[in-house]
Amino acid sequence: MRKLLPLILILFSFQTTYGGQQIGPCSPEALVKAQKQFSEKDEIGQYGIANLILEEKYAQCPILAKTFEYKGANRTTEQQKEQNIHNWFMHHLMLSRFHAEKYEKCLELGELMVEQYPKNEPKELFDSMKAILAACHKAISRNCSDTALRNGLFWKVDSEALYRFTQGIVDAVENKDLAAFRTHIKSELSRGLRNRYMDGKTFSEVFTDDFRDTILEYGPTCYVHSWRGVAMGRGEIWITPLSSNEFTIRSVWKYVPEKFYAADLPTGWVIDGKMLTPDRLSRPGISNEYYEYIAKQFSITPKEDFLRNTGKYLSSLPLAKISARREDLTPSLINPATPTPAFNHVKTKEKTVRFEQEKDIYTLREEYTLLAEIPSEICQSLAPDFKGTCLQSYLIELGEDTGGTMGMLTNDSIYGLFRMPDKNKIIAPLVHFSSSNDAKNYLEDMNIAPLQQQN
Repeated sequence: MRKLLPLILILFSFQTTYGGQQIGPCSPEALVKAQKQFSEKDEIGQYGIANLILEEKYAQCPILAKTFEYKGANRTTEQQKEQNIHNWFMHHLMLSRFHAEKYEKCLELGELMVEQYPKNEPKELFDSMKAILAACHKAISRNCSDTALRNGLFWKVDSEALYRFTQGIVDAVENKDLAAFRTHIKSELSRGLRNRYMDGKTFSEVFTDDFRDTILEYGPTCYVHSWRGVAMGRGEIWITPLSSNEFTIRSVWKYVPEKFYAADLPTGWVIDGKMLTPDRLSRPGISNEYYEYIAKQFSITPKEDFLRNTGKYLSSLPLAKISARREDLTPSLINPATPTPAFNHVKTKEKTVRFEQEKDIYTLREEYTLLAEIPSEICQSLAPDFKGTCLQSYLIELGEDTGGTMGMLTNDSIYGLFRMPDKNKIIAPLVHFSSSNDAKNYLEDMNIAPLQQQN
C-alpha cells in the first residue's frame, strides 16, 4: 500500500495543477482530502478513495457516483489499489460532460486505456493517464464556478452551454460580425432590431459604440438572471433559454434606432374635441385572462386567433352582453369613444400621453402613443361584416405601469373608431401584436409602412 501511495498523490497533484478548476465535492482537492483520510486509517485497499466521498459528500454528484463503483469482491489488495487509480481517472473523464461536444472523444480515449488496463503496470498506467488527460484537458476544464452551476441547476440550464453561447455573442461583437451575431437570434426579437432592418447592413450601421464597449467589458456569462432570462452587459442583451442547452437572443438595447414611423401624427387620440383615455383601449394584457374568458364563454376557436385578430369576431359576438370581468381594471371588449372623467391627463412626453386614476389603495398609471394611421378601408376589412362604419384607425402603443420591477408594460395594437347604426361611436380592438417588431412587419406586409406612405 505504501508503495502505491506516492503514485496516487502524484496523480492528484497533476490534476489539481493541470485541471485547475474546482467542482465542489467532486473536486481534486476533495479527493486528495479523502485519500489522506484513507491513508491515515490504512484502509485504502479495502474501500478505495471514492467510497468515503460517496458516503459523506456525493449526494450532490449522483452522475459521478456511478463511475466509482468497482467490481470484483475477490480482488486482491494490489488489484484494488490499481482499480482505485482507474476509478479516479474515470471520475475526471465524467467531469468532461460539462463540454458535451468534447466528451465523446475524451470518453473514447478513456475506454481505449481501460481495454489495455490488465496489461499495464501502475507506472505505464500513470503514463497513459497523463497522456489522455493532456488530450482531454479542454474537455475536463470548465468556465463556470460551482455557484454558477448551482444557478444553472435551479433554472434547469446547462451553465457551460450558456457560457459558450454568450462567448459566441462576445466574439461576434468584438469582430463586428453582424452575420455571426444574427446566428444567435432564432426568431424575431421582442424588442430591438428587426431582422428585416438588419438585412444588408453592417455591424456598425446597427449597433452603437457604447453597446459594443459594454458587451466586451462584461464578457460572457454563466448565470441566469431571473425568470426574465439571461442578461449580458448591463442589460443590453436579454437571452431566453429554449431548452437546457439551447438559447436565443430575445431583445437588444442601445442599437441605432430604425426610422419607421412618421413624425407628424397627433399627440393623443382626440375625438369630438376630447382626448381619449387609455382605459377605452381593450387589450389582452399579460395573462390574456379576459380574452380567454370571452373565447371560452362564446366557444371561439382557435382562441389564439381571437387573441390576435379580434376584429374578425366582432360581427359574431353579442357585444351588448360582453362587459369587463373586473370593472376596476379591465375595460370591456368595446368601449364608448368618450374619455373617462376619473382619468386625469398628467403628462405629455414627445408623442406619448400619460394618465392617472386614483384607486382605493394605489394609483393606476397608463399611457399611449399613436404610431401609425391605418386607412379606413383596411380598418373596415379587419372587422368583416361588422355593422359599424370605421371612421378612423390607428396602430397604438399602449403602456401600463405594473408598479413592480417590470416597469411600463407595453402592447402594440390596431384600434378602430366606429359609428354604429344607432349613431353612437365606439372604440374596438382589431389586431393585437406580440411585439413592436411584429407590428412593423405587419404594416409592411399590408403596404402601409408610414414612411413609405409619406414619401
